[in-house]
Amino acid sequence: GYTRQQKQVSVQEGQSANIETVFLTRQTTTSSAGNYLVSLSGTRRAVEINKTGSVIWSYDKLGSIESSARTNNGDTIITDSNSSRVLQVNSSGSVKTFGTGTIISSLKYPTWVDSIDGQNILVTDNGSNKVVEFNGSNAVWSYSTGLSRPRSAMYLNNGNILISDSANKRVIEINKAGAILWSCDKFLDKPVHAVRLSNGNTLITDSGYSRIIEVNYKSEVTWWFAGFQSGSGSGNSSGIGNIMPNSPDIEEPEPTNPMILQDPEQTNNRDTGISSNKKKIITKSNVTALDVDEAPKVAGNTLLFPRSAVRLENGNTLISDTGNNRIVEVSKDKKIVWELGNLSRPVSAERL
Repeated sequence: GYTRQQKQVSVQEGQSANIETVFLTRQTTTSSAGNYLVSLSGTRRAVEINKTGSVIWSYDKLGSIESSARTNNGDTIITDSNSSRVLQVNSSGSVKTFGTGTIISSLKYPTWVDSIDGQNILVTDNGSNKVVEFNGSNAVWSYSTGLSRPRSAMYLNNGNILISDSANKRVIEINKAGAILWSCDKFLDKPVHAVRLSNGNTLITDSGYSRIIEVNYKSEVTWWFAGFQSGSGSGNSSGIGNIMPNSPDIEEPEPTNPMILQDPEQTNNRDTGISSNKKKIITKSNVTALDVDEAPKVAGNTLLFPRSAVRLENGNTLISDTGNNRIVEVSKDKKIVWELGNLSRPVSAERL
């Protein structure tokens, strides 16, 4: 119930540093509570919407978008990926820009942002295969060793960083010294997002196999929700489709298998998140979440190239089902209990 804070501390070798007492404040209920912050790649905007889809707030001065995040101070951090920059928009509409400057702080194609207080901002730069941390307007830390097309990086409560290293088909946990402390490289094709859960497990969004998996510290699958190619849409069985995820006798299918749907975006050199299916964008005086000239076909109980997933306080999982143009809430027993469709390629979503 308290607002989390982060402090940047510099310690010189052989010396000590005093850290002032930090007083935490309780989180306050705002008008945004219960709403959703959604990044819409198709219409290049970040929107705050309520449960019925009404737009409460939006920002659309973007070349493209891969993710957005709301901080405790009410700022919204947005990746303007094609413009190689990250924007920080406050409640009054003022904009601060990151990503230009020195070699360490320059960005090529940022795909993910994570921030808690609006001061420390973690940016995943897919185009230059690195993760950069900004403090204020300064780049203060970066990591790139062995990364290939990383798509997301998240702060962990223990001070480490959780990275979805997509092209290497793995998720890794590193400390600020760059040491890999944990990794998962099983059952994955294109992991694009990962979060650490309160039970210590890791929730991974695998766009390549169109599914969400939860793994424990031993990389054993403890829960999953599958996509179309699994043959068991809502995943109401103990394995991933016909594949028992923890069985040493059965190998994971290769993504080139004809039964594995191919995301048209995977043919691009960059992980743009922009559909190759061109749609006419309708300009309207009032903002809507859809703004496409035709509604997508109705999706069933399956996922199609999801881009993010987070675990809600009620134990359900909120998923950006990008290929089906919707966000869905899935219960622990793998039932879709709520969904909001007719969204234009949602690539990230969080409940505020």
